[in-house]
Amino acid sequence: MPKAEIAFRLAQRRLEKKEQRRHASGEDRLSDADFVSRCCGLSSQENAADRLFQNFLSGNRDRFFPEAYVKADRIKKISEHLNTGSWLKAADHLCGNKVWLLGHEFDLAQSGEWHKDPFEDLEWPRLFYSLVSKSKPSETVDIKYIWEMNRHQYLIVLAKAYWISGDEKYAKKVVEIISSWIADNPYHTGVNWTSSLELAVRALAWIWAYFLCLGSKYFNASFHFLFLKSIYEHGLHMADHLSTYSSPYNHLIGEAAGLHVIGSLFSQLKAAPAWEDLGWSLLERNIEQQFFDDGMCVEQATFYHHFTLGFYLQSLMLRKANHKPVSEKMLIMIEKALEVSMVLTKPDGTLPAIGDIDNARSLYFNAEHSWDFRGYLSLGAVLFNRPDFKAQSSGLSEELLWFCDESAVASFENLHSLCPKECSKALSVSGYYVMRDSWEKDAHYLCFDCGDMAAGLHEDAVPSAAHGHADALSFELSVFGQAILAEGGFHTYFGPLSWHRYFREEAAHNTIKIAEHRQAEYCGRLTWKSVINPKLLHWGQLGRLESVCGEINYDRKTAHRREIVSVGTQFWTLCDQLKSEGSGEKATAYFHFDAGVSLEIDREKKQVCASRGEVGLLIQYFEDCELSAQRGKEGLGPEYGWQAKGYGHKTPAWVLSFEMSLSRNPFLFPMLLIPCKGNKCSFSLGQSEEAPTHAESVFRPSFSLEGKNYVVSFCCDTRTVIRCEGEDLSK
Repeated sequence: MPKAEIAFRLAQRRLEKKEQRRHASGEDRLSDADFVSRCCGLSSQENAADRLFQNFLSGNRDRFFPEAYVKADRIKKISEHLNTGSWLKAADHLCGNKVWLLGHEFDLAQSGEWHKDPFEDLEWPRLFYSLVSKSKPSETVDIKYIWEMNRHQYLIVLAKAYWISGDEKYAKKVVEIISSWIADNPYHTGVNWTSSLELAVRALAWIWAYFLCLGSKYFNASFHFLFLKSIYEHGLHMADHLSTYSSPYNHLIGEAAGLHVIGSLFSQLKAAPAWEDLGWSLLERNIEQQFFDDGMCVEQATFYHHFTLGFYLQSLMLRKANHKPVSEKMLIMIEKALEVSMVLTKPDGTLPAIGDIDNARSLYFNAEHSWDFRGYLSLGAVLFNRPDFKAQSSGLSEELLWFCDESAVASFENLHSLCPKECSKALSVSGYYVMRDSWEKDAHYLCFDCGDMAAGLHEDAVPSAAHGHADALSFELSVFGQAILAEGGFHTYFGPLSWHRYFREEAAHNTIKIAEHRQAEYCGRLTWKSVINPKLLHWGQLGRLESVCGEINYDRKTAHRREIVSVGTQFWTLCDQLKSEGSGEKATAYFHFDAGVSLEIDREKKQVCASRGEVGLLIQYFEDCELSAQRGKEGLGPEYGWQAKGYGHKTPAWVLSFEMSLSRNPFLFPMLLIPCKGNKCSFSLGQSEEAPTHAESVFRPSFSLEGKNYVVSFCCDTRTVIRCEGEDLSK
């Protein structure tokens, strides 16, 4: 451990002990008088709440996003492009004290209930914050659920409803929720003070709700005083308890964004300038540690990529809105991060489910589509004048209409749309390779994972935590714009261990597991050790073919090499080459299908037809193996086939497993993946001497497809050769 980290951790321990003593004696309870004098710098207590409120309203601070709109014009624009009726319906649901969190409906916490776990209906202990985790109310309780209730991001739903309708009931509900939370959560008491990131997310939600409801009769000097004092306590805790070493990725960036926004907007606080500077400097200094040079988040998780990116976008746009400088380094990296989002997005507008997900949104808009982040590209189109970002964005998105002033919205509308120049793209530093035949909604799409599990993990026995999965050489596949092969997703951090572990290990991904060998050793929730990362062998275009090939070496004798070749819009070849320690070891290849896909299996022809509506994928395999097809149902375990698209909820989905005995070394396991439409596929295997045969290391099937004759040569340690009507397509 570096000396700087040791010193930091020792200082944090001393601070925590001091805080605990002050908490026990009641010294950390900030009186209104002390807050006015010590924290706001007012020399007199007389009419302090009114003076602070008037100072805030006078605008002696940075301007927040809604203050830049011509409200009547913006309401008209929003009503034309967004479904505001759904906002009012969701807000009415909240006014009825019902809330949707992590895919479940719960009773909204009332006064005195903010320490009650919504899922298990148990009370978390009202202890000094650092002692809470040692006194969990039950062994099975998942802290994520109570944190989600207390993040208060649903306040933005109420605030949007007020802003659009002017109905005071929505603003009143916001005030009731925040006021009851403050009364029930004294400084440093309980589960809601245990994570600085949770404070940051809650503070940002409060701020959006506050500015959208400003002007309501309920947002008066008295409430402003209560709000400002709690915002100060949030900022104080974050500034003192940054996740500098404990979680230097999305946690630290969220805390930095929270401090920056609080400091920018609440100049009545003496600490505000220091917090603004601290937050921004942390964002600037750490950006190259958050993203690889190709723009992908180093946590190797697509959802967390956007969680981190959202914090950066919010602070960046607030700074630009107030004409404050932003470094070229930050702008370059944010643009690259947005390019990653564009490249990875599938034809249906969603992202491949790489790595962990906890449904967290740093920009809490359009949240019902948990894997759709195209609104970020709308912002990127304005920020960087990118026609390709606009073409692949969701248009006049919520993100754009809440974050941009009139001139920026007009710039977006006037910007022409242009598809990206490259259909296929390598994110060669992070290790993701995307093949697509076009940028249309009915395109074929394949994303191949040949990247490290996550930054900072160790190849030795030292355990460390990360959001990456054991998904090396896995891939997702869409045909005619429809998701067919998909990753299993992620279920929970703290739920039943068997479910948590399953979704992180090889069997939940479209890859191969050889005997007892593992890409990493699981050693606890979120924790890996002895990580083996893959390496790329080749990528790119060769003649009329596109191909990617990667390899993972478990030891000197055991390895998995996977090559995927795209033959235009016609088909893909998939060839797995397996090397093992000894003859007879078993390997299992997993293929997970999106929950909307149905399967038909013909074992005699060695064919699987995966269909989704009018489109499908024909899988032709050649090797004798034990094929199993399973689909989960209530009461069955995780291995029976599930897809977890969101935290805490799962859907039955088909999973195929091909178990093979490695009778040869090396062992080839080739396939053809053929898209079809209208449940028709003019495919037939040849019956000539070129029919599927294999020697020690060669498969050479011949077949006809769409009236053309093909021969494919799958060989060990060399590239797949594909001939059409006798012509080598790689030439």
